[in-house]
Amino acid sequence: LLALLPCLSAVVPLGRRAAQAEAVIRATRPGLPIHIAPHPSPTIVCTHPSVGERIVAALREAVRAVAQAGQPSGLAERPRASG
Repeated sequence: LLALLPCLSAVVPLGRRAAQAEAVIRATRPGLPIHIAPHPSPTIVCTHPSVGERIVAALREAVRAVAQAGQPSGLAERPRASG
């Protein structure tokens, strides 16, 4: 699959099962930023508030990695709500 995505600039595996692919990704595409985050299951996110924060942090890191690679991410940083 990685061979079909030559412009891939970052990977965000969500959850333990997805994170198991880290070694394969690193072997196939050394230097490709990998930002592992918990699975966004409502059960997990609602019972552990820090999980949502960890997911957002991993996604932000991935966006920064894409920006540093000079690839358009298609994602724009949203302004933070004041309060």
